[in-house]
Amino acid sequence: MQVGVFSKAPNPHFLETIKQYPHQVQEINGQKRYLIGPYANREQADAQIAPITEHIGKPVHVEIK
Repeated sequence: MQVGVFSKAPNPHFLETIKQYPHQVQEINGQKRYLIGPYANREQADAQIAPITEHIGKPVHVEIK
């Protein structure tokens, strides 16, 4: 799930909070895309939406194949 895209460094609170989740950072066209996961399936990802929304912000589903 994508939780942020930044052209500059995100705030320290965001960086600390995202460390609580399995995550990865992708750099695309000079921007960093912050993704939580991967999850085995969409149902597992959906189960994490509430806590992620509470701690970080509303995530967006991103399927990487």
